Amino acid sequence: DVLRTVHKNRENGGNFLSIHNTTTNSSPSLLSGSRNNKKKPTFALHVLVQERFAKIISADIAGFQSHIEIKNNNTLSVTVNTMKETTDKWSIPKRARKAFRAGAFEVLFFVGEHGLVTHGANALFNDLSPFEFHGLFAPLLAAMGDADVMEQWLETTDVLAGVDLSNEHQQQRTKVLALTKTIT
Repeated sequence: DVLRTVHKNRENGGNFLSIHNTTTNSSPSLLSGSRNNKKKPTFALHVLVQERFAKIISADIAGFQSHIEIKNNNTLSVTVNTMKETTDKWSIPKRARKAFRAGAFEVLFFVGEHGLVTHGANALFNDLSPFEFHGLFAPLLAAMGDADVMEQWLETTDVLAGVDLSNEHQQQRTKVLALTKTIT
């Protein structure tokens, strides 16, 4: 699929699906009248950022909600105690934090917390169409900003992702959560 193709291309040093782009979007600034030159994120960069967010949500958000409340028969309030710690831990840019919270809730609601806890990010990758997957993460990608911000964020979180989002770590977490739910 798309993720495998992007990862294989990166491993082989290919330029076809590079995360680096030299194309800029030049748009006039509303405040100063000057032009803002921002690098447009490549398709590969979008895919890698979406993948990282999917794994973060399945690893650090799913399974950690602490309170669900229904207010006035039409408002559902979900409290996730790990939300602030997660946004800090993963250095999510401040301008993207609200979109991250909204996206995480939509993922939990759309895919289901149980599927994310038991299958990790694969619940998203395997069960959703590309259109559905992109629809869940598009607002978050837009809030992240241009290619430079996305590239810097991926580089900043690479080591943490290698440790916390590895398959072995996820399997251990799933076992611990299963044991915890069995005990309580």
